[in-house]
Amino acid sequence: MGSLKNGFRKIIPLRASVFEKSRAEVQKELRALHNENKSIEKTNARLLEQNKRLIKLTKSLEATTKELKNEMGRNRSALVGKMTQIDGKIARSNQKMIQMENTLGAVDNALCQKIVTDAKKQIKENGTHRSTKNKKICILAFESFHAFIVNSIIEISNPQDNYVEVITVDSIKTELEYYLGANVDKVFWAVLPESKGRSKEKNLALRLPISSLVAELKQWDMVIIPSFEYYYEEYAPLALRASKDMEVVAMIHNINYTLRSEKTNPRLYELLQSVSSYAVLESLLIEEIAKFHLTDKKVHEFPIVFHEAKEKPKPKNKDMFTFVIPGVVQETRRNYGMVLEAFSNLSKHYDKLNLVLLGPTEPYGKDIAEKCKTLKENGFAVQFYESFVPAEIYREIMQDADYILGPMNVHYQSATMDETYGVTKATGITTNMVEYTKPGIVPDDLQMPERLASSTLYYQSSKQLEELVVSLLDRKVADDLAAKALENSRKYSLDNYLL
Repeated sequence: MGSLKNGFRKIIPLRASVFEKSRAEVQKELRALHNENKSIEKTNARLLEQNKRLIKLTKSLEATTKELKNEMGRNRSALVGKMTQIDGKIARSNQKMIQMENTLGAVDNALCQKIVTDAKKQIKENGTHRSTKNKKICILAFESFHAFIVNSIIEISNPQDNYVEVITVDSIKTELEYYLGANVDKVFWAVLPESKGRSKEKNLALRLPISSLVAELKQWDMVIIPSFEYYYEEYAPLALRASKDMEVVAMIHNINYTLRSEKTNPRLYELLQSVSSYAVLESLLIEEIAKFHLTDKKVHEFPIVFHEAKEKPKPKNKDMFTFVIPGVVQETRRNYGMVLEAFSNLSKHYDKLNLVLLGPTEPYGKDIAEKCKTLKENGFAVQFYESFVPAEIYREIMQDADYILGPMNVHYQSATMDETYGVTKATGITTNMVEYTKPGIVPDDLQMPERLASSTLYYQSSKQLEELVVSLLDRKVADDLAAKALENSRKYSLDNYLL
């Protein structure tokens, strides 16, 4: 019994110490909970205050919205009234526009009548001279971008023996005079007035009253239309009235676009079947047209230039060999990259080379101009022009050249058709070779006239071009080719083409 009591005495103090420790922890936790409760109460108080402010703001917004609605209601009727006024003004404006269009249409009709009356009067006055000439030829020139072709047609028409009349409008005649030179005074002119301040399309329609002039045009033996394929609809009345007594000649510039247009442009195709004959700039195009089996159609060759029986100046600097690429610098038309690559390689070994890009590099040839600048900085003699080259400088450089280089991209797309230079479309390289009596260098896939065969050289790659140029850096070779070029140019004498 005594030992049991001693055991209880040992346990009771231990339990008391444990309880004391637990009580302290509980008190600590209670204080923490009390503090947390105070924090929650503060937060709740803040939220209640914010809620009051939100309620107050909501009431204020509701009041403002109500006021805005009332204001909108008050203004709606005024706004509807203003819109009604605007609609009325628009209706009156449209009515005035209709009246103006009607008035303008009447003015156009009156102007067309005046054009026709003036044309008939001029044609009648010029007609007093027709009886003294062999053949009566009319050239319709209602655009300026073929002025150089008009000049060629005038020469072919032989104004000395034939009666040749050019029908055009005031503004176009001014531009034609720049290209025609002395030929201006060799022909008779029927210059029609044209409307001012109207769109280009409307002007075109007004300055082509062909349907009203058909009776007068029938007084000619031949009517030549240089730009038929571009304005065929305006020339339709004339094309449909072609006869054995009046030969209507339509000039063809893009053979595939025109003579293969049965599905792509049936109207153009129809009118081309109606005209009497065609005209092209190069003989090779005549061969291509023959493939269409239009056996009843005569095809005239109207070269742009003819050989003139006068001595051509020889190159001034015989120590240098000048290669000229004439024409606007445009990568889509010519492969300048291949040429610059070849001449860049050659410049490392030959110092008597001179390359001239004879045409403006703006706006199409900026990249080519940069490459030329780099070559020039490295000491290579390359010459180029950023803007239009004056005619005097152009002629001087062409006359001083040893060779004409034509790096044509032979295949290209015109409108919706693929065309091929030398086959379905004329190339300017032929014209330059004839006019300046120079040998030409061209890609081997470019077909050239047989008449120029002995003065035409071909290359296939940049490497071949390099080898060809090296072989031409000999004055005797250059002189021999120049003599052949002169002989070939004589085959393009004007006497061979006179109508």
